[in-house]
Order: sequence, then C-alpha cells, then structure tokens
Amino acid sequence: MKIETFEDAIRWRKVHRKALKTATRRQRRAARPVIKCRRGHRCGTEACRVCMREFRLSWLGEAVKIMVQRADWTRCSVITGSLLAPCGQLQKFDLAAAVKRIRKRLQRSTIRDRIVLGGLDVSLACAVRFCRGHQPA
Repeated sequence: MKIETFEDAIRWRKVHRKALKTATRRQRRAARPVIKCRRGHRCGTEACRVCMREFRLSWLGEAVKIMVQRADWTRCSVITGSLLAPCGQLQKFDLAAAVKRIRKRLQRSTIRDRIVLGGLDVSLACAVRFCRGHQPA
C-alpha cells in the first residue's frame, strides 16, 4: 500500500480548494470544512486529502499491530455491487447496513475463521451526464 507524502496531500488539497471556489453554492457549502482545515484544527472529512492521509496512516498502524501476530497473510479485494449508490442517492446510502451485510456474508463464507481488516469504497453507479436525466446510449 502506497500512501502519498504529506507534501503531495497538501498539493492535492490546494488543487481541490481552488476547484471548489468555482463550484456550485451547494458544493461550496459542503466544502467549508475542507477549506478551513489547518494544522491543529483538522476537518476530519473524507474530502480532505490531508485528513484522509492521517486516517490511512492511523488505520495502517492499527492493522500492523494485528498483522505482526501472524506469520502468513493473504490480501484480497472484494468488489460488490451493493456498494454502488444510484445517482442522487449517495446521501441516503446506509453505511451501517452495508457493513452489517458484508460481515454476515463473511461469517457464512469459508473464510469465517480469518481475521479480516477492511474498508469500504462506496461509489456512484452512473456518470454525471446520466444523473441529469439522459439515458445511456
């Protein structure tokens, strides 16, 4: 796993902040925490590259504490269609229910006796142009 440098995270956050200044009113309102993010007063949002970097480093540190207890590890990616949110519905996505559903699947699977460290990537199910009422060709 490669985690960007602090300097890269700062640079990307500057790019995002600049783009957000020309965004819609609703997007600018949602971006306020990212714009106000500073050392000693982090926003902690997923939209902030600096805060996400800090989270990933912390998460990785906790994972390493578990991993050093075992000699053998297997890494895999599980991609499930249930983590696709339809356009306009991302704010209604039930993350707790998704986590519960995935845990239940793992408990029923052949890897139920394994330690599983994971993260979720919830994605939009369509391109922006389809969100505006256009149908795919």
